Amino acid sequence: MTDDVSDRIEELEAEVAALRETVEQQQYTVRYLAADADLDPLEPSCPHCGEGEFVTESGISWKRVRCSNCGHSEYL
Repeated sequence: MTDDVSDRIEELEAEVAALRETVEQQQYTVRYLAADADLDPLEPSCPHCGEGEFVTESGISWKRVRCSNCGHSEYL
């Protein structure tokens, strides 16, 4: 019985780890989507440093966000 419980605990720990990774990836994506929305109530923070705010730069056929703190940028 102890082995069954230990095995189940290991399975649950692996599942929790996978779920945490999924949530982190979703939060990463949401931050870029929030920056792309460019709405005043949304102040997305940089997923890389977690502190800086995004500054939006755009042209006719492109749009980019750049972190005011760490300088990381992504084309949207």
